[in-house]
Amino acid sequence: MNEIIVEINNILDICDEINISIENGNADFLNVIELVDNLAVLARKIDEYKNQDINLEEYNEKLIQLLNSLENKDMDLFSDTLKYDFKPLLEYWRETLEK
Repeated sequence: MNEIIVEINNILDICDEINISIENGNADFLNVIELVDNLAVLARKIDEYKNQDINLEEYNEKLIQLLNSLENKDMDLFSDTLKYDFKPLLEYWRETLEK
């Protein structure tokens, strides 16, 4: 479980870095690639953990939203999805796991 919390914290940090770079008009796609890699690792760890309070279906829906915004080259939507949808979900998971 500790590994999952560490991974969530890493992802939250990467989300912040991406959002700052997008707000500055300079999207850093290396961070986006790092984010996608870390999201895949997190999904595997969550799947192995099998906590009923953690819903991978909701995670997958938000991931699809992120990928759609990337496909449409809409970095503002990508940033908003990270900030207002994805980060709150991960913060909820972290709080749930820390109990």
